[in-house]
Amino acid sequence: MACTLHVAWDGRLTGYDFGAGHPMAPARVELTIELARAFGLFSEAGVSVQSPVPATDAELELVHDPRYIAGVRRAGSPGRSGSIGAVRSRACTWDFSSTLTTTALPGGSR
Repeated sequence: MACTLHVAWDGRLTGYDFGAGHPMAPARVELTIELARAFGLFSEAGVSVQSPVPATDAELELVHDPRYIAGVRRAGSPGRSGSIGAVRSRACTWDFSSTLTTTALPGGSR
C-alpha cells in the first residue's frame, strides 16, 4: 500500500508567533522543517511540500461560527497590538489574550 504525506509549509509561517511558552514557537517550527529536510523526508516517494493557501470564508464556516471569524479578523486587523480585550456579541464571548491565542466560549467553534 502506497502512502502519501502532504506538508503545508511556507517560510512565512515562522512569522506567526503564539507567544512565549507556546510549543509552536517560530524557531521550533523552523527547526522541525530543517530537521525533516536534513533527514531527506521531503524527497521520499509520496511526499509533497506545498505552500498553503488561505481558507475561503466558506471553508472556515465549516468549523467556525461566522461571528467568531469576524471577531478574529477584527483582533488581527492593522493597528492592533498587545492585549485587545474581549469581543462580545449577544450570543458569544471570545477572549483574545495578548498573545492572540483564542479561547472560544459558547458559540465560538462548531
